[in-house]
Amino acid sequence: LKIKKILDKKTQIYFENFSLKNVDVLDQLFAPSIVLKDWTVFIKGKNKVLKFNKSLFKKFKKLNVKILEKFYDLKKRIVVCHIIVQLNKKKINVVDVIYFDKKYKIKKIGAFLGWNL
Repeated sequence: LKIKKILDKKTQIYFENFSLKNVDVLDQLFAPSIVLKDWTVFIKGKNKVLKFNKSLFKKFKKLNVKILEKFYDLKKRIVVCHIIVQLNKKKINVVDVIYFDKKYKIKKIGAFLGWNL
C-alpha cells in the first residue's frame, strides 16, 4: 500500500503541475532518460520532453487535466490514468500510462488518444 500511496501522490503532483504549466516541478519529477510517446510525438530525454511541454504550454492559454480513473500495477510501478485534457475550449479523452523508476521518477509516459467528447 505504501507504493500505491507514493505512485498516487506523484501522479497527482504531475497532473496538477502540468495543468499549472509548472516546468520546474516537472523537471524534478522526470527521470533523466524519460521517454514521451503520444499520438503526435516520440521524444527521449528530459530536456527534450521539457522543451516539448513548454511549447505546448505556450500554444494553449487554458490547459487543464481532470483525472477520471486510475489503475495501478504496483510491481512494475505503473499508473494508468483515464483523463480529460482541456486545451483552450477543446476537451479530449486521453489514457496516460505512466511508468516510474525505482526512485519514483517518471521514466516513461505513453499517451493514447481516446474518443472525442
